[in-house]
Amino acid sequence: KDRNIDSQKQAAKAFAAAQEAMPGYKDAASAYQTSRKAAIKRIAIVPFDDRTGKSRQYGDVIGTIVDGVISNVKNDPAASEFLEIESRDQLDRVIQEQKLGASGLLNDRTATKIGRLVGVQEIITGKLTQIIVTPSQTTSRNYLQQARVCDRHRETIDSKGKKHSECVWDAISAQVTQHHRTAGVAITGSYSVIDVKTGAVK
Repeated sequence: KDRNIDSQKQAAKAFAAAQEAMPGYKDAASAYQTSRKAAIKRIAIVPFDDRTGKSRQYGDVIGTIVDGVISNVKNDPAASEFLEIESRDQLDRVIQEQKLGASGLLNDRTATKIGRLVGVQEIITGKLTQIIVTPSQTTSRNYLQQARVCDRHRETIDSKGKKHSECVWDAISAQVTQHHRTAGVAITGSYSVIDVKTGAVK
């Protein structure tokens, strides 16, 4: 299966190169689409195991990580050309229906079962092992800001007797206080890629 996917991927790349070198060349466009479709690998990212016991204190950290990975892949043409990622909604539905996450943990065996149910070839699973949060800190600085502004207009008459309106400029200043707030977080974890058909960890 993997060898067939790899060969189809190479064929798709060859057809794409042919199109780029000679636009409209024979049936290169349709051949590319056919090979690309055959080469697509479908994967799913299951909720990571939270070993820290802290993630819920800061919102849906695990969901945010998974959504970030999916978004990055979908927004990268090179990564998404031969890859499809199952939506979180579909995975959550299967997990709830099958009660696979009742214990709050998803091991390799249950992750593989989820993969079969949603029809993907590989499952990505993982765990969070550490979350270190740097509390927010605020620093302030005071400074004097100065500027010149048009305070008012006055009417003048030039040598030819023509009237003009001109600005009367004035200097203004203000004492400004600027606040700067910083915070940080470091997350440590790991992930595994599981072949749904064999259950082997890649």
